[in-house]
Amino acid sequence: LAMGFVPVHIIDVRGFHELKRSGVDMLSVFMMPPSKTELERRLVARDGGGESTQARLKAGVLEMLHAHEYDTVIVNSDFGTCVVDIMDLVRKAHTL
Repeated sequence: LAMGFVPVHIIDVRGFHELKRSGVDMLSVFMMPPSKTELERRLVARDGGGESTQARLKAGVLEMLHAHEYDTVIVNSDFGTCVVDIMDLVRKAHTL
């Protein structure tokens, strides 16, 4: 932090809950897929479909139920836009 770097951790909901319980001062951002259909399309493109894809889809849908617990939700429609949105959030948080 002293050098101007901000640590970013990509964690699942369980990890988020652990950090929150520990009292860590953080800005939490939930990356929400635009829709369940789009989430499934992305998982199939990554995994090729099958049982593992369905298990990951089910887990993703369950995680989306926790989005309201986060400080901010960003809909991940476009990766580049999400990066800009997150950078803006970090800049704002560091100027407070």
